[in-house]
Amino acid sequence: MSSGFPENVTKYAASALFTEKTVPSKFTGSHSTKPGVWGKLLVKEGALDYVVVGPPLTRERIEAHSFAVIEPEVEHRVEVADPVSFQVEFYRAQGEGKAASQRNRAARPLWLTLGTASLGFGAAGTVLPLVPTTPFVLLSAYAFAQSSPRLHRWLAEHRKFGPLISNWQRHRAINRRTKTLAVAVMVLTPSITWLVGAPVWVLAAQIVVLSGAMCFVVTRPEGDGA
Repeated sequence: MSSGFPENVTKYAASALFTEKTVPSKFTGSHSTKPGVWGKLLVKEGALDYVVVGPPLTRERIEAHSFAVIEPEVEHRVEVADPVSFQVEFYRAQGEGKAASQRNRAARPLWLTLGTASLGFGAAGTVLPLVPTTPFVLLSAYAFAQSSPRLHRWLAEHRKFGPLISNWQRHRAINRRTKTLAVAVMVLTPSITWLVGAPVWVLAAQIVVLSGAMCFVVTRPEGDGA
């Protein structure tokens, strides 16, 4: 097994042998394995590209008689342009798949809530000049990657928000002005919510979501990017 592939896993399934003509559309679209499930993308003949959707987006050329490691729950796809023959083997540690699935199921609603709330703030930033859009969209993309591959793919391919994610993948930075605006808005928002007499649960939810967003923003590198 190559570097990055765990030694304490056992093979439990394998796909059929595919070619450039028979590769399923699911493989060429963004998808992921289940919690605790590792994959080995084996190329028998020819070559293909193994793409990790990210963020960050990475691309690896897999030649004949070599393989790529597919990590659990990582969004990926294959790109086939030339003649190729390949298959996928699936591995997991005994009992690990069920335990990981239970942990993921418990955390999924929290990640979905965080992603949805962050996207709401990001959408508000498209019409409110003082609300920064990028940090909230990035946080939403990360949260959806942990909870919903479908929503993550939708966001990454969105006409308005998708380019923000692509820009982040290129530069991996948030400039200081955007950081300052984002933090200021996140500090002021709960105060405004309290002043207008919103329910306590709304204020509590805002504080939780905005605290996560603030930690995400202030810990990003600074630069001329997103």
